[in-house]
Amino acid sequence: MNEEMIVFEWLKNWFVTNKNQLEQQNISFTFSKIRTDVSKPSQVVDIEKHNSFAQIILWNSGECDIAFVEQSGEQIKYFEYQVVESEMELNALIESLFEIF
Repeated sequence: MNEEMIVFEWLKNWFVTNKNQLEQQNISFTFSKIRTDVSKPSQVVDIEKHNSFAQIILWNSGECDIAFVEQSGEQIKYFEYQVVESEMELNALIESLFEIF
């Protein structure tokens, strides 16, 4: 895999590793296709649980947006932006979302 695309592998690894635990909590997730037709390739993960929706957007630069919204309203309950430089940093960021999701 191209070095610039390794962050997408980190993202996939977290969800593969935690898939069973997420399913037990009735959390579903969908990966978008990696966008490579733009100057900064990105991938989106949509996450749903009952009346809640979250989204992770990760760019090949390591920039990552995470947002969490309850379906009962449009108000964002949680938003985090961070530049991750390692798989461990990305894992910690994702886990911070699931602590409140």
